[in-house]
Amino acid sequence: MIRTRSALASAFLAAAPAFTVCASDPYLLTIQPGASMSTSNSIFAPSSGTLIGNYDATSNPAGTRTLPGLFGGSGNNAIPLSLDVEVGGDNETSPAGSMTIVTNVGAGTFAIASLGLDLLNETVIELPITATIQYSTFRTVSPSFLYLGGVPLAIPFGSARVTVLDATLGAGVSGGTMTPNGDGSYTLNGVAALDVAFQAVLLDQPVDGGTVPVIAPIGGTFTPSIDGSTATLSISIGISNASEVPGPFPAVENVPFDLPTLDSNAPAHVLLTLNFERIDLTLEGAVAGIAAGSRLCRADFNLDGVADILDFLDFLAGFGDCQGLPSPCPDQILDADVNSDGLVDILDFLDFLQAFSDGCE
Repeated sequence: MIRTRSALASAFLAAAPAFTVCASDPYLLTIQPGASMSTSNSIFAPSSGTLIGNYDATSNPAGTRTLPGLFGGSGNNAIPLSLDVEVGGDNETSPAGSMTIVTNVGAGTFAIASLGLDLLNETVIELPITATIQYSTFRTVSPSFLYLGGVPLAIPFGSARVTVLDATLGAGVSGGTMTPNGDGSYTLNGVAALDVAFQAVLLDQPVDGGTVPVIAPIGGTFTPSIDGSTATLSISIGISNASEVPGPFPAVENVPFDLPTLDSNAPAHVLLTLNFERIDLTLEGAVAGIAAGSRLCRADFNLDGVADILDFLDFLAGFGDCQGLPSPCPDQILDADVNSDGLVDILDFLDFLQAFSDGCE
């Protein structure tokens, strides 16, 4: 806690005229319960491999055998195939997380200093899988059936699970404009540079989609309290991304699968071995809800959670570069326009000296 008022600050403040502080303020806002995210997700994963009957002379002598071609052959043979897995569906989750925004009423701008969203918030999204399979002509024994090649066959294939969907602040400018509404609130309109992390389970195999950059439109209504100590933000964030995860991936081996026959009670039991070439991911989503929280300490100029000499030095550096210039300066987050009047001048210097002297809890 910093409580000592320096002699230099006291002298400046005693000589300064009275003025109304309308500070360039950071707020830590937490997403409130009731927020929602509507998503439309899709995964496309082409693969090649083989299918073979589940026959085993010792453990499953009554199992299905597979034979290539229309006639002849013996034993249990692997049949080459290609299989395209498509996963898709619409879902709704209740995201959680927080963000730090820095508002500058005088300049009419806001910036996002930090953001972390768990878009699933302990929810696992289940998405149906459809597999389109193609193979060369083969037939089965037990049951006896002929499968003509060259004809794509679309079949249901269980479900995939999306287990991780997170968004954090990425590289690039995040922020925009804030326009007064005349009732003490402001309309925000801007973008957020996000890094979106995606993980799923597909055919019992983990799929790490990595982290992809997304430029997300962000908007809402920002309403500070009368004294500026707290604020709410009705927020909307649009997330749209299409990306490719290149292979190779570990082979999916001996996955039990039933091929349909004319008798729905007597399918052919086969085992699939698949090698996926790549995975295409598409995400379309919209986050909507209320974020609420408190103004952060003004003395913590660099927003590292501690008010110390580094904040004072950072402010002096910014003030020295920006004195007499319009805000935000030097940037939207480390903005030396402390009183948010749109201009970096001696009043900002005095305001920061007062804030730094008051310190932080």
